[in-house]
Amino acid sequence: MSGIVSAGQQAGERAVSVDSGRGHQRGRRRRVVAVTALVAPMPHVAVQQLIDPANPWGINEYAKVDYQRELPDEAIDTMVDKADEARSPFTQVILCPLGGAVSRMDKRTMALPVPDANWMYFCLAKSWDPAEQDNELAWARAFMAAMRRWSAGKAPANFLDPDEGTARLRASYGEEEFRRLVALKDKYDPENVFSLNANIPPSAHHA
Repeated sequence: MSGIVSAGQQAGERAVSVDSGRGHQRGRRRRVVAVTALVAPMPHVAVQQLIDPANPWGINEYAKVDYQRELPDEAIDTMVDKADEARSPFTQVILCPLGGAVSRMDKRTMALPVPDANWMYFCLAKSWDPAEQDNELAWARAFMAAMRRWSAGKAPANFLDPDEGTARLRASYGEEEFRRLVALKDKYDPENVFSLNANIPPSAHHA
């Protein structure tokens, strides 16, 4: 069974007061029919802890993340159909709307640039059972392949898994930012000691 959970967090430049947040939510409720509404003022730490039960310590996790330029009806149908194929109760697909203050920033000043995209998804394949996890990995790769036609071709670099290769990492940063980061790597870590996660190798390793 598939369903959609709409979650919102009002923060930053628009978080003027609790009253302004309530007014924003009233406008949102007039546009949709909700089964239930659990919106209330919360400390930021409490917001972060909301996902703790679904992300227990020690669970196997594999991520596919992508920016989506648009999300037409066909893309939504594809996303729902593929999400329904997951088997682990811990596996998740999280859809994030973009825009707002981040879209108005000077992208040349950002080490992790955000492309001109309206959406981003997190496809998180998770399971306790290694045998089940193999199936979830295959499912996550199939999910990304099905959504690729609407992709911006980039992802947040810190969420790229090693099997996606340097080419996707480079594309996600952009050529100018990637060259600047390689120059920093050459200066401070020419031996590539810090090489875990989405690694930017020094120029000697590109030769």
